[in-house]
Amino acid sequence: MKAYNICRFVARHCSVSNRNMMSRSRKGSFARHVAMYLLYTRFQLTPRRAARVFGMDEVNVRYAVRKIEEARAAAHFHNWLSRLEVELDEAAFFENEKNTKRQTNDDYFRASHRSQRV
Repeated sequence: MKAYNICRFVARHCSVSNRNMMSRSRKGSFARHVAMYLLYTRFQLTPRRAARVFGMDEVNVRYAVRKIEEARAAAHFHNWLSRLEVELDEAAFFENEKNTKRQTNDDYFRASHRSQRV
């Protein structure tokens, strides 16, 4: 799943516009922190790569991860974030499955054209 799609997904769940989330505004800071946390923890992006998505420094990602991990101590936030992670995993699974089907169809198309050339 692409980083931008993850950001859009989080923005939608946090009721923030994509513009506010991707900017340095305070309106999108919570959603941005959640997205940075997910990019770093669930999708194994390095802090530098996750920061690059937002045009920020890797220190911002480390700060965001620390803030979200602290907030996760609250049960209601932990439950909300866990549901969000499950939904993201499902979305990533379906996206990978769709890409696999597309690749299979492309392979079939190429094979059928190769046999016609012979």
